Amino acid sequence: MIYRLTEQGTEQIDAKDVRVGQGQYAAVLPFSALKEGLATWGMQGRQLEEAPMHADARFDTQNGFDSIYLQIPREPGMPAWPQRICIYLRADVLIFAGQEMDLVERMVRDFHTGEGRAASVERLLYTFFDKLTYDDSIVLEQLESRIEELEESLMTDRGHDYVQEIIAFRKKLRVYKRYYEQLLNILETMEENDRGHWDPRMSRWFNMLTGRVDRLYRNTLNLRDYVTQVREAYQAQEDISLNTTMKLFTVLTAIFMPLTLIAGWYGMNFNMPEYNWPWGYPMVIVLSVSVVGLCFYLFKKKKWF
Repeated sequence: MIYRLTEQGTEQIDAKDVRVGQGQYAAVLPFSALKEGLATWGMQGRQLEEAPMHADARFDTQNGFDSIYLQIPREPGMPAWPQRICIYLRADVLIFAGQEMDLVERMVRDFHTGEGRAASVERLLYTFFDKLTYDDSIVLEQLESRIEELEESLMTDRGHDYVQEIIAFRKKLRVYKRYYEQLLNILETMEENDRGHWDPRMSRWFNMLTGRVDRLYRNTLNLRDYVTQVREAYQAQEDISLNTTMKLFTVLTAIFMPLTLIAGWYGMNFNMPEYNWPWGYPMVIVLSVSVVGLCFYLFKKKKWF
């Protein structure tokens, strides 16, 4: 879809109505139509055809225009932004390309600047990044709540193995950390406005976005540290459980060791006097029970179990 930027918003037009160099435009294209769409505005180059395959978010300067590549992580229940999107920017045109572009197209179609503000490429680009990151604080809050639930669970349900859940949180936060780190670099580059695509006064708006993404990035780092603390607490619980088990086995070994000594003593092939004593067998029983009872008493007094 192609849109012409009007006084306060956008209007959809046909491709044949595009007048390059006359007015400002926005386009939302699938990757399959990217090459043809870029050619309409004279944007060409082999690297543009390879753009959909870029794995990292980055900002590139091409011949006469800039390109932005984004890998957007998704969270269940949140707005369905495309996971991979390419943006091509020039003073008179802004092109969005990707798959599952319904949300982007709706954003462009409903773009409205408000009173006293003229519609422009830079304002539309600002609106995109604003909406892209607007709900991210909610995503991080939900992640924090789930980590808190995990922390409470591992303290109460010690029989469950939480290693995989902790690893899943660490992987998710690593993805968000990389995403915000790269997004921060992109916005800082846009804020500098080296190519002069927009009014210098717009740098203040992009500075606001940079501040928001920086806060999101720092919150992600804090959550990563939180998960590390939860992992250490879980490991401490496992160590305590293992130590308790080892202590129990040690106590049992210490209790039955005297019995082993008694059994070994009276199991020797010698003609001991007790063998001919009528009370020899009951004496050994009493001795064994007394040793076990004494060990229990001493270990309990020392709080070894």
